[in-house]
Amino acid sequence: MGQHPTFRKNVTRAVPERSRRFIKKYLVAEIDRQDVKDVIEFMEERAEIHNEIVEWNCQDYCLEALEGLRENFLISDDDENYEDGIGKTKEYYGPG
Repeated sequence: MGQHPTFRKNVTRAVPERSRRFIKKYLVAEIDRQDVKDVIEFMEERAEIHNEIVEWNCQDYCLEALEGLRENFLISDDDENYEDGIGKTKEYYGPG
């Protein structure tokens, strides 16, 4: 939430589709029930915000967090939805 250089995490249990800012969502992975707590902990405690990088934004946060979840074996890039979902998500990211 916010903008450079004051991005901060905003943990909410809201339904994204109800937000006027909602655009679209894509399935990128299925989370095993036993991993849900670890995924929440990762997002709240270990997913990083890089306010020191001027060009960094919330889309970077999401993509880097997904990569971190994959690196920590909380989601799998073998999941048939991962590459397809990430690719579709990047279509909304803007110029690379």
